[in-house]
Amino acid sequence: MNKSNKRNGIVIVLSVLLLVVWGMAIAGWIKGSSDSSSLSANSRPDTSESRKIEQTVPREPSSETLPSQENHETMPIETPAQTQVETSEQTQAPLLFDASGIWDMTFRRYYSIESEGSWGAVGMEEVFLWMDIYPGQEFECEIMPYDGNINGESYGDSLAIEPQLHTGELAGNTMRLYLDLDDFYLDPSLEVADTIQPDYIEIPITTENGLSSGIYDFTWLALVDEFNVQSRVTIELIKR
Repeated sequence: MNKSNKRNGIVIVLSVLLLVVWGMAIAGWIKGSSDSSSLSANSRPDTSESRKIEQTVPREPSSETLPSQENHETMPIETPAQTQVETSEQTQAPLLFDASGIWDMTFRRYYSIESEGSWGAVGMEEVFLWMDIYPGQEFECEIMPYDGNINGESYGDSLAIEPQLHTGELAGNTMRLYLDLDDFYLDPSLEVADTIQPDYIEIPITTENGLSSGIYDFTWLALVDEFNVQSRVTIELIKR
């Protein structure tokens, strides 16, 4: 009887220990599952958070269109080909410039005569003037001489004493002045015979380092008293 009671006590104790072990095992499995679920939840961000991040990060603009800041309409992006064409057109377009203002003018005339197959210089005329151009593509200008000489000898008494009104126009980067090259700088009261008829003389203008300038150069050939006479005229312009 005592042995039976003792055996029963051992069985009860073993049963209790087995229940405790199983309880601990089950509790550990439940905790492991809970931790695994927690890790899984932490490894996958919430969809709402992901959507929030996408909304806050600015998207790159499309390669085809750009948004307008005013009405949010799309505007075409300028392609390299379009830029190249526009640059080429700008390069070929005539240069338009503002010629209005005061220019310094230097007029020179060189005379030479042909003798025995060669040309010999016989004289040089030099006149210093200023020119005031009024604004406009087709403009009026006043030209005033203030000093002049022939072969180094002054002849200021023959020069105009007041500014003389002339006309001109701009054609691209060329200034066209309507002048009589024989007497435009002389006193209008003087009578000059056999003058060249007034015409447009064309002076190409270039601008470098903010300084505009141009040179006109033309040569005439005439027969005077059976001699070939060469007359070369140059006009130099520099804008003040």
